[in-house]
Amino acid sequence: TGHDGASLYDGSRNIDYDPAQITSRLNREWRVQETGTVGQITIRFDVSNLIGPGDVVGANDEALIVLLIDADGDFSSGASIVTQSFVVDSDGLVNFQVDFADGNYYTLGSSEDNALPITLLSFGGEPKKDHIVINWSTTSEINNSLYRIERSADGRFFEPIAYLDGAGTAEDINNYEVFDNDPLIGKNYYRLIDIDNNGIENASEIIKIEYFKTLNIDLRPYPNPIDKGATLYIDLDQELKLSGVTLHHINGSEIPVKTERTKDRLAVYPSQVEQGIYMLSIWVNGRQMNFKVMVKH
Repeated sequence: TGHDGASLYDGSRNIDYDPAQITSRLNREWRVQETGTVGQITIRFDVSNLIGPGDVVGANDEALIVLLIDADGDFSSGASIVTQSFVVDSDGLVNFQVDFADGNYYTLGSSEDNALPITLLSFGGEPKKDHIVINWSTTSEINNSLYRIERSADGRFFEPIAYLDGAGTAEDINNYEVFDNDPLIGKNYYRLIDIDNNGIENASEIIKIEYFKTLNIDLRPYPNPIDKGATLYIDLDQELKLSGVTLHHINGSEIPVKTERTKDRLAVYPSQVEQGIYMLSIWVNGRQMNFKVMVKH
């Protein structure tokens, strides 16, 4: 997209918009150029430095900002309004999920009538030993009936994994928490859907959490000691991510090795080893693990 080069504000206040929809908007407009079929995207604006009520920078109520979309750039009538897909209270950013058409014009406006049913204070998660904790907090909720937590393997296609009742209408902070007891190995993408009493849904930002199984505390090479020319083995679950294997003599010199991984086991073939002590290092799930290995005749 590109904008029309106009200033953000028009001192004459002679800006076209429908007062039945909004009470103010930016003077600058952007135009979409789409090649092929892009589908829904997330568009984000930093509004922390925009002039707000009383000509004060940063005084805008972020929850009341909407996206205006128009086919011909005349926003005085017929413009479509897109409310924010999620709100994080006073973070200086506004976010919209939208499927533009080629040639669309868009800009930002402010409208109290289109405020969201919830205002998010935070949305995040944390991997644990055998699950992922998803948590969020709201500073306000208006007629909010239900939350749906969705997960995706690629950040595009989501499926519901949990539901939680909303607080209805509340003006104080509410904290929520759910467990994903069967997370995907590797990357997990989550989004929060709030559903109001009329069935209207709003989607949050997408967060990514990586999860790996806890390493087996018995993870170790065998046989150890090992005969010269023999093969070392390590039992390694196929879902664990192996990113490297090295072997060093106790004096620090690196010894070439070849590896072969089968379903649940890693085979290490040392070459040019003599009797002595060696350090075997493997990297699993981003963690380095070191083992002393004794080679005998």
